[in-house]
Amino acid sequence: MHMIRTFHSIGQGAFYTEEFDGFTVVYDCGSDNNIPLIEKEIRGIFEQNQKIDAVFISHLHADHVNGLAYLLGYCNVKKVFLPLINENVRLNLHVYNALENRLELPIIQSILDLGENQTSIGDTQFIFVPETGDESQPEILGEATDFDTVNSKNVFQNPKIGLPSFSKWVFIPFNFRNQSRSNDLKNRLIANNLDFDSIEEFESLWNDADKRVLLREIYNSIPGSLNANSLTLYSGPEIKAGGHFFYRYIPFSHRHYFGHLTGGLYFGDYEAKGTQKWNQFINHYKDFWDLVGTVQIPHHGSRHNYNREINLNYPKLSIISAGYSNCHRHPHSSTVRDIIKDGGLPIMITERTGSRLIYEIIEI
Repeated sequence: MHMIRTFHSIGQGAFYTEEFDGFTVVYDCGSDNNIPLIEKEIRGIFEQNQKIDAVFISHLHADHVNGLAYLLGYCNVKKVFLPLINENVRLNLHVYNALENRLELPIIQSILDLGENQTSIGDTQFIFVPETGDESQPEILGEATDFDTVNSKNVFQNPKIGLPSFSKWVFIPFNFRNQSRSNDLKNRLIANNLDFDSIEEFESLWNDADKRVLLREIYNSIPGSLNANSLTLYSGPEIKAGGHFFYRYIPFSHRHYFGHLTGGLYFGDYEAKGTQKWNQFINHYKDFWDLVGTVQIPHHGSRHNYNREINLNYPKLSIISAGYSNCHRHPHSSTVRDIIKDGGLPIMITERTGSRLIYEIIEI
């Protein structure tokens, strides 16, 4: 049995695939302001109508999701997993788009319109992962649920999904429970007589130039960002199994034996730097942290999201997806410096084809 893991060269965005024997998984599918690029990459790796078993979406920002509509139309996507969208998340997303002057994509609007009576788009099921994570109550991950039994008709509570064809391989999403920031924001809005409970009420405030300035100031004053709700994903062995190794094709040309360090962690734009967010993240993945050899560095290498604990345990392949020339100047120099200081191996994935990283994991 073997698996091909690919970090695709789509620039300022995120698009990663794992191809097992007869089973395909995608994490995020977007490229900031370059939809034709990610559509071309999709056509390059997949055949038309090819089956994709699962797509995990970290969050509904355009640079992580603006290729999803094309993927759904081009391939036969069975299931999409993404963070549970409650009214608070829905409102925060709308406010974020207003602050960033971004139009809401039709695919985002279609997802937001899903509800109890509609849980699919076309033939694709959408499964919402509820918020978890509480330091006072340790996470208990039970037996892995088979992919075929996870469906959109029931609340997805067991956060461990197994892949029977690849022995003891599991997928574990994590949707951080973020109450403190929302409560802080709500209190500041009330204090300034700017409280709103619906998109319509927000738009009424937003149309007032003076209130718009004040709204922006309040949002900017709150520590952290709306990226805190990014869905993370562990993809790797459930237990330490002796006998996997990497064979790195691009940009490397030689074979490395990595033993059991075949697990991958995808952060999306998760705010790993925050103490509470990091503690809850580690609490969720504590039984798998020693199996991780590859991490996708959160938020394109932003210094506000990187946590040095990622590489302090032992060095990892540290994947940074960022545009070759981007207005955010990602990755931040301090992030790359800290990765190197801690013994990690930073690998830049840009829109340049030669930066694409592909390696194989073989079960022996």
